[in-house]
Amino acid sequence: MSFSKILLLSLILIFLICTIFVNCESPTNENTDVNNGSIYALIDIERLHVGNNSSDYLRARFDSIYAPDTSITPLSADSVIINGSYNLEWNSFFEIHNYSNTPGQSYLDYGTSYNVVIKGNEFIPDMNTSINFPACFPKLDQPSIHDSISFNNFFIEWYNSCGGIVRIVIMQGDSTGIVVVTDDDGYYEFTSKDLGPINGNKGTYSILMFKQNIAAIRSEGYDNRGLVRAYCLSHILVNLF
Repeated sequence: MSFSKILLLSLILIFLICTIFVNCESPTNENTDVNNGSIYALIDIERLHVGNNSSDYLRARFDSIYAPDTSITPLSADSVIINGSYNLEWNSFFEIHNYSNTPGQSYLDYGTSYNVVIKGNEFIPDMNTSINFPACFPKLDQPSIHDSISFNNFFIEWYNSCGGIVRIVIMQGDSTGIVVVTDDDGYYEFTSKDLGPINGNKGTYSILMFKQNIAAIRSEGYDNRGLVRAYCLSHILVNLF
């Protein structure tokens, strides 16, 4: 399969996965005071690694009500600028702001602070916020793509560790799958308890590893459950039996 096809399929999958799994480390909870009737925003600064290729993506989504999973009543800002040079234009098909670039381009710098400036309008307030991109990008090394692995001897290895934690996601198709959070030390062996509902269910699975920083949006006029997320994501497919 060509890189462009792999990337397209991966992006469809990643969009779903990021919605399901990256949100679950939100620094807020249901007991947090919320600006009722305010704008929900989700801003992503992402590096995606598929096979031997890395690509960077910048996205911003706005909604008139709380919509963590998908847009309900999407809104567009007058402009979304990151670090003064990345202009996230409105994409009418996906109803989000995104930075248009050629797949395979990498322009984000590890450990760098990224400033997000939103110029609002009658529907969306102005915003000025920032977040640090992860200090490193842990990349999956073992197993290799399309390897066949036994549930009874299922472990992964990665390189480019820099301390802290990583989030590992195992899922089949668009199912919810499992999530494990562990130290960023380059190795993890899955237990039967970890595997839970997927244990023994043979088939092709995605393995994804996130290194991420997440900050709640505290700007006036915005729902406090909104997030700015900066993360690196490594992705491979394997066969489990």
